[in-house]
Amino acid sequence: MAMTDAEKLFFAGGAHARAAHAVVAAAQAYVHMTVPFYLLVGFSLETVLKAAYVHLGGDMKVAKRDIVHDLPKALAFARDRGFQPENEHLGWLTETMADVHRNHSFRYLTGDGELRVADETWSLCILDDLLAQVGQLLYPQYDRAYWIERLARFDTGRTEEAV
Repeated sequence: MAMTDAEKLFFAGGAHARAAHAVVAAAQAYVHMTVPFYLLVGFSLETVLKAAYVHLGGDMKVAKRDIVHDLPKALAFARDRGFQPENEHLGWLTETMADVHRNHSFRYLTGDGELRVADETWSLCILDDLLAQVGQLLYPQYDRAYWIERLARFDTGRTEEAV
């Protein structure tokens, strides 16, 4: 059976999130880890929010043409379709990451060479909550515990309580 557009977006977002976890795990002392980290977290947020939007009846063409790389807009469009984020900090993360993701400014290091937008561990906690929630939305036969366990396989040592 072929995957829906929402499933394709969700799994792309999951892949970006797993890679972001790997970057954090592999580069704890490397100051420039923020460049790939923000790229991966931004694209994960974007595609998972678009997955929720499309799954709830949104148009894939609108997701590509109108939302583009606008994280707050992606969240707003998903909410307009009935998505209710369980993590109260998701709006904060989409706003915090908005300019960096929209303008791809993570590509350009300035000053001391470090781009610091949001704490990596905190960002991953919020992102993992989003993945678990949208995973449940797309696959209601699997409960939250299933998604937390699945995400934990790619974790960087955080406990279930942190997710």
